[in-house]
Amino acid sequence: MKIVVTGANGFVGRSLCAHLSGCGHEVRPVLRETVGDIGPETQWGPVLEGMEAVVHLAARVHSPDSLEADYQRVNVEGTRRLAQAMAAQGGIRLVFASTIKVNGERTEPGRPFRPDDDPAPEDAYGRSKWQAEQILCGLSAQKGLAVTVLRPPLLYGPGVKGNLLSLMKALRAGLPLPLASLHNRRSLLNVENFSHAIRRALEAAPSGFATYLLSDGEDLSTAQLAAALTRALGRPSRLLPCPPSWLRPAAGLAGRPGLAQRLTGSLQVDNSAFCQAFDWQPPQSVTLGLEQMARHFLKSYTKS
Repeated sequence: MKIVVTGANGFVGRSLCAHLSGCGHEVRPVLRETVGDIGPETQWGPVLEGMEAVVHLAARVHSPDSLEADYQRVNVEGTRRLAQAMAAQGGIRLVFASTIKVNGERTEPGRPFRPDDDPAPEDAYGRSKWQAEQILCGLSAQKGLAVTVLRPPLLYGPGVKGNLLSLMKALRAGLPLPLASLHNRRSLLNVENFSHAIRRALEAAPSGFATYLLSDGEDLSTAQLAAALTRALGRPSRLLPCPPSWLRPAAGLAGRPGLAQRLTGSLQVDNSAFCQAFDWQPPQSVTLGLEQMARHFLKSYTKS
């Protein structure tokens, strides 16, 4: 299969391009040098010529420096422009990487998010992805564009950045962390499992428009995640008990109230619809995935 991958040099893009190429597919990676900044003026025609499918990973991700207009330009209007170009060429199907943030930021115990839940995005990034999904749904109905939307939760794997990288640095340094009393439940998705799921969706060649949620299928508490990473890093456990009600005001005083929600709150995902539709099971366990991520981090840590 001839496949365009946008955002090919990103965290997911590098894994996906390697996975697809390793399975015999012809990958055309799209970088900023290829098409320039993604937005309403991007010229997609030459990139799409002769291709059968597109995986659209490129996006403006959540950043404190980004404005609402930045998300709109890249995630909404950029996606619209790409989908219109695909529809004009005809015969090209799309896998669109969205986010679980479209569903919301938290779940009640025992009530994971499902694809048919009412969207409830709370930040500019989540809202922009939801708007892009709606545009794709409309173009699918009007132009016959085949679209599969995938909403992943927190992604992890070798080379991860953000909060997981900060957590590994703290654990590697042996810092005592007040996480032992956290019994929330959070779904994760290994970047290699995500790549495998994307390939399965591409090879199945579904028609029409459909939205699915993805996860590894093994939910962890923050305490379990930290303990697993501590073992993988070969460090002694220094997780201290602390009531969640104490962590929230402490994070607020530190100027990071959102961090407390991510540490103490639950966000679970029901991936059964995708598993059933594509006869899919995550090939890699959470334990192995965390170990691989930790080993990669330790190698980078040693070099630095």
